[in-house]
Amino acid sequence: MDFSHGILLFVIGCTVTFVCFFTAFLVINYNKKKELQRLKEIENNKKLPHRYFGDDTVWRLKKIELLLQ
Repeated sequence: MDFSHGILLFVIGCTVTFVCFFTAFLVINYNKKKELQRLKEIENNKKLPHRYFGDDTVWRLKKIELLLQ
């Protein structure tokens, strides 16, 4: 093996290593964000169980309708 083949193998090896490590980083980061989002959702459900965005406005409107009758 001569010098040019060694440099070529070095460049190919470094490129493959960089691409694989970067792909692994993206996959792990994506899964970690999903896990944190799931934990945050569980924590929010503990604070306000079975409540969704807009529920309080619906109840307020029903209270106002009942008061106006």
